[in-house]
Amino acid sequence: MAAERMRVAGVLSTRLKQHRSTGWEVYRTAEYPSGAMAHAVEQAVIHWMRDEKGWPQALSECSGKTETVDAGHVTAATLWRQVTKQTKLLAQSA
Repeated sequence: MAAERMRVAGVLSTRLKQHRSTGWEVYRTAEYPSGAMAHAVEQAVIHWMRDEKGWPQALSECSGKTETVDAGHVTAATLWRQVTKQTKLLAQSA
């Protein structure tokens, strides 16, 4: 079954290019004022997936496997809404 993945990558990093080369598609990207903010959003979304929803990681053998979830559980659009929600929550608490 397919998996959805959310990744944090710097604008100048090759991470997105690497993921595309293995068949992943980029749904959307967001820019943050710092790597710390991007990481905090990523961790909040992972917490939501694992602890609130109870979804296990979908892949065991790839770079970024801890950020994966079976696409049968969630759509890219729903993940993106959670990214947006967590971004707003974290910005308010900063």
